Amino acid sequence: MNARLLRGSLLALLLAPTLAFAEPTADDYWKEGEQKYVLQKWDEAADAFLKGYELEADEGKKPSYLYNVAQSFRQAKKCTKSRFYYNQYLDAKRSKPLKPEKKAEVETRLAELETCAKQEADDDAKRLAADKAAAEQAAADKAAAAKAARAKQVADAAHSTGEDDPDDEVTKTTTPVGPHLVSARLLGGGSVLSAGSLTIPVAASGALIAGYPLTIAPNLTLDVGGAFTFAPSAYQVGMDSRTAMFTGVLANAGGTYWISDKMGARADVGLGLLVLSNANESPYTNGKPTTGALSMFHVRGGVSFDYVVAPNLLVTVPVAVSYSPAKSGLREDISAFTRFDFMLGVGYRM
Repeated sequence: MNARLLRGSLLALLLAPTLAFAEPTADDYWKEGEQKYVLQKWDEAADAFLKGYELEADEGKKPSYLYNVAQSFRQAKKCTKSRFYYNQYLDAKRSKPLKPEKKAEVETRLAELETCAKQEADDDAKRLAADKAAAEQAAADKAAAAKAARAKQVADAAHSTGEDDPDDEVTKTTTPVGPHLVSARLLGGGSVLSAGSLTIPVAASGALIAGYPLTIAPNLTLDVGGAFTFAPSAYQVGMDSRTAMFTGVLANAGGTYWISDKMGARADVGLGLLVLSNANESPYTNGKPTTGALSMFHVRGGVSFDYVVAPNLLVTVPVAVSYSPAKSGLREDISAFTRFDFMLGVGYRM
């Protein structure tokens, strides 16, 4: 008895490696595909059904594998592959025609997948074009980097030997942007107005300055254009609250010296007109009525500090002083309007 048990144990030990490493069968892959399909792992399900199809020896069962592969790819939104395996399934069933309802189901699926497959092909074409463009850009960037490295090597060699090669000379400019077509600045802040003996509280003010940018030197740009300024001034007439408006329209020139790639100092000079509107019976006319807006000569000067935050965008901190000699119609002690503006703004080049 013990000898029989010993022989049985030895036989089991000898057969164990063979059993442990047995190759999966078509049925094993079918069950695996079903499990992956239930778990909504569509690609893995399709892969399992394909492996089962390759191993299946029974020709009558093979079409079922193709149908399940098509179903898995349809669920995975891979329309082109799904259409291919639905058609393979129909071809495999020609020897044993499908039931009408099953055939109608497959043909409906194929019709639904037609549009999806076309979109899929379009997306693939766009993706290939994008990949090609990215590869070309990467090659161009690599070539530019190699050229810059060679230029640096030449410049370093010339510097170390004390020789200058005019063909390899590189002029560095710190101007961060430009020239472009239009330069514009939008400013806002507070204003202190001086007019004769009047006591005028600090009021809001704003300005829009635009021009055509010109590069004068590597670190110097000049904007030639115009400026529009405005500053409201509230006053009382009896129980009524009113607001006079000081509006400036000027020809403007602004020069910017770029200290570095990011920072610049700018000066502006403008000449034009100052228009005082809605000043009827205001303190500026000593309570007397006016027949319309009052216009007078206007000169404005300003300085600002600019800081670049993006290739075409900067923030600016300006202060400005403007002067306009008075004209008839104003109260007698007003010989001129002088205004001091302190503002914050943004600039953009288009």
